[in-house]
Order: sequence, then C-alpha cells, then structure tokens
Amino acid sequence: MAVGIGRQVGQGGTEATVALAHPVVVNGTAMESLKERFLQLFRKLADDFVSGRASVGEVTFADRDHVELRPSNPRAAPILVIVPKDEAPVVTLVTRKRSIFKIPRDGVTLVIGKGTIFEIPKEGGRYTEHHSVVEEAGAICRAVLTGRFEERVKIKGDDVVSSKGTVDLPPPVTARWGQLFYNPFRRTSVHHLHYEAY
Repeated sequence: MAVGIGRQVGQGGTEATVALAHPVVVNGTAMESLKERFLQLFRKLADDFVSGRASVGEVTFADRDHVELRPSNPRAAPILVIVPKDEAPVVTLVTRKRSIFKIPRDGVTLVIGKGTIFEIPKEGGRYTEHHSVVEEAGAICRAVLTGRFEERVKIKGDDVVSSKGTVDLPPPVTARWGQLFYNPFRRTSVHHLHYEAY
C-alpha cells in the first residue's frame, strides 16, 4: 500500500512529492508523546519566539507524524520534524520515484529549508551539547527562526539531489547529504540560499 502527500518547500515554492510504499502499521505510544512535545515546542516558538509570524501544522500517517513550522515570510526557511511511530518498519521518503533518505526509528528527522536534513537521536547530542532530542532540535530551530541558516542545494530537474546546510550556532553545525546515482544528462543547477528571519 502506498501513502503520500505533496507539499511546497523552500524558496520559490519548489513542490516535492513524498510517498511511502510499505505495509501500513497503526501503533505508537512513546513516539506519540514525542510528537506532542514537538507540537508544544513549535507552538511555543510560534507564539513566544516569533510572536505570530509562523503557523504550526501536523499531519499523521500510519508510520510517522509530521509537525511543521511554516513562516509567514516566504524568504524564511520552513521546518519539518518527522517522528516515526514505534512499530513502523524503516520508512523511505522518495521524490519523483527516487529515494531521498530513510527515517531513523530511534530519533527524529528535522528537514529545514529546501532539503537540509538533520537526523537527531532520542538522546540528542549529535549536533549540540543538549542531551534530549527536543532540546537539540529546539536549539537548531531557534537559530533558523532568527535567520542564522543557509544552505547550498544541487537541483536536477525538479529534484533536490544534494544539500549542505549550516546553522550558525556556537559552533556552527553543518549537515549534508547527496544522492549517489542520478541522471547525468539532466540539467543541474546549484543554489546558495541565505534565509531570512521569520
């Protein structure tokens, strides 16, 4: 069974289609509370930190939940947190029938801007000194909200095929990924994006 969504991401409204193709499993208790903690974090950031210049949305799937912080400024970076459910098999997100990345089951995936991906384990500590997934994601999100995020993306056709994003924290944090195989005959463009504050 395949489940999918379409959403616009990044500057210029590049549309990405996200699909999932594996058996549907409905379950999730510990990760459900993690989703609620991210909803609380994003609502607090939207209400207090950027005082109404962002909206919070959520989408529930059989194997994962999405919590999104959408800026009112079109030149600011949107933030999406993907929380897998406990009993879900490994989830692969694909765009235009190509695999982008796998969602780890032991943490969350933070997608910022057009395609920068931070995989944060439950215990945190991968990118910052914080020892909780919500605290670490919160530190990264606060920097993005204040415009301290930039990324370099390579696009072939309509697909982002690689990304290198840097969040200006003390010290700066960089995440990168790229597809190993793609059509070499498709036109490639590289974009350096400096996002504004919310």
